[in-house]
Amino acid sequence: MPTPVNVLTTSLADAALLEPFFGREAEDVLESCEGSFQRLFHEARNLRTPGGVALAAALEVVRRALAEELAERCELNGPQVVMDYLRTFFVGRPHEVFVVLYLDAKNRLLRTDEAFNGTLTQCSVYPREIVRRALELGAAGVIRSEEHTSELQSRQS
Repeated sequence: MPTPVNVLTTSLADAALLEPFFGREAEDVLESCEGSFQRLFHEARNLRTPGGVALAAALEVVRRALAEELAERCELNGPQVVMDYLRTFFVGRPHEVFVVLYLDAKNRLLRTDEAFNGTLTQCSVYPREIVRRALELGAAGVIRSEEHTSELQSRQS
């Protein structure tokens, strides 16, 4: 049976990883996220310190790089593949996001757009804009998805 891990215990490597962003406060920042990098990822956009802004920018660069890599080799041939791909767009969003995937005739990804942003609890969507963009790209199909941030936050509590 594996030994239980105390998530409040931070290793030197974890805190050292955050030092370029937060300096001496790195360990405190990690402890405020209960030692969870996933929670830190979600909360990075809310940190209003220079280190928090730098970390949020770095995370956004990584998210976009992963999204590009997935798009280059991704054939969206099943619901689980789509869900895995969309995780890169929804993680860490402080507001509702409406994402549209534009596909060719073989379900290969042409483009992913963060089509609309909303508030914490709602997002206005304009279908004509999605259709217009699909025609511009010559898409044979679209997949739309949205993350309800308020529901996600209640699940994390």
